[in-house]
Amino acid sequence: MKSKRSPLFWLVGCAVLAVGCSCAGLGGMFAVGTLSSVTGLYVTTPRTAAAELPAGGLDEPISTPPTTAGTARKPAATVTGESTVRASAARSTQAVATPAASRAVSTPTSRPRTGTRGDSGQQTSVLNQTLGFISDDYVYLDYGGVDLKRESARIGGLISSGLSSEDFYAEMKGLIERLNDHHSVFLTPTEVKDEESRSGGFGTYVGFGLDLWRSDDNTYAYLTQVLPGSPAAKAGLKQHEHILRVDGQSVIGSDGRLINFGGPVGSTAVFSVRSPGGATREVTVSRATLENRSRVEARLLPSASNRKIGYLYIPGFDGRTISTDTRASLRDLMNGAGGTLDGLIIDMRNNGGGDLPVLQAHLGLFTAGVVGYGIDREGKKTNISCTAETIGNSQSVPIVILTGKLTASFGEVFAGALQGSGRAKTVGQASSGLIEELLPYDFTDGSELLLAIRTFYMPNGTTWARKGLQPNIPVSRTWEQVTVEDDEAISAALVAVGSR
Repeated sequence: MKSKRSPLFWLVGCAVLAVGCSCAGLGGMFAVGTLSSVTGLYVTTPRTAAAELPAGGLDEPISTPPTTAGTARKPAATVTGESTVRASAARSTQAVATPAASRAVSTPTSRPRTGTRGDSGQQTSVLNQTLGFISDDYVYLDYGGVDLKRESARIGGLISSGLSSEDFYAEMKGLIERLNDHHSVFLTPTEVKDEESRSGGFGTYVGFGLDLWRSDDNTYAYLTQVLPGSPAAKAGLKQHEHILRVDGQSVIGSDGRLINFGGPVGSTAVFSVRSPGGATREVTVSRATLENRSRVEARLLPSASNRKIGYLYIPGFDGRTISTDTRASLRDLMNGAGGTLDGLIIDMRNNGGGDLPVLQAHLGLFTAGVVGYGIDREGKKTNISCTAETIGNSQSVPIVILTGKLTASFGEVFAGALQGSGRAKTVGQASSGLIEELLPYDFTDGSELLLAIRTFYMPNGTTWARKGLQPNIPVSRTWEQVTVEDDEAISAALVAVGSR
């Protein structure tokens, strides 16, 4: 299951990448006609990393990570123009296809044409291949109400009339968005290069050391992670805080994308920062050369009952070092507690998924066996399982998992599998409900289609697709509404794990 196909689940329009980048997504990859490295459910063929690194986000990579199979690839946070993960009605387990009438059907809208005419032959090839992949592989047989023949004629006619590259990619994005699964996505060549440069967990970049996410109303960005020892950490920035402006400029542009505030090593920027519920303050942060990777965070939490409760923050299941980092962090927690823990809180609130082998490795730290399966449009099942690996009392320690609106894809599969088996309780808000497997198809022009081909189900045949995984213990305040010192979800988790 991992030699030929190394899956990939992907949350489009959200989440965090390597520390310092401001992008997002969950997903997999696929070379045209062949399976390639996927992040979420199946694939593996190494891809060549982009040589050019387009600007994007507050931090800008300056060296390209080496090519790797099986790494998660995340497009820019605004690839689909969505600031929040949207949910719609759940689909039937066996009848994978849902009648088109049961879902809202969007229609193409005209837009002003811009730029010079592109390569019509290449555009036609990408269009035809995309429609073919949808027709052959798309998990939902109603195609979201999209008439593929009509779209072929409509977009084909526009190509014949002369479309610029920008307008063509806008048409392709619109086509995939109209499938209405809120997960599949079409990436332009620039977006593919951007996410490739940030997804390998290798190399360096010049930046502040931040992971960001856009607010629902696109008025600010909030911090999901601050790299320990980074300029941002030294300046006193903390998780959950809001970034309103940088050097007097809004962090979110008119197009909904995070603005690039790149600059040379040693240069500074003035951040307008606000703690949730607090006043705005000005903080000067310098730029430095930093390692391009997300970090697992771990600490022992204070407990009124003197019980040994560990806290583990896992930002995603992508990158080559995450599994190793989690093992090391869990081992440190166990050692710090004298060999065993009385309880463990695993924070998945910003985990947007990643690679199947990484998911399996993480699940294996706490359980074993078949945790669920993917089902395709024809009802064929592919089991997802894990092998037990014991660190301290990791196989028996009471677990509480924190979830939220950014918990997606393999992030929510992890939480749902442990919740569903009774191995863990969940605390927080409902997850995104985006648990399709995305298979990537790469085109010769450098663009890419990430298409939903399977949906995840629990061993008992249930799924939370579109609805989101519901927490055992709901809390009202979300990540951006709390502070490090007053985190409602952690407080509720401490009660649930029996420390209060």
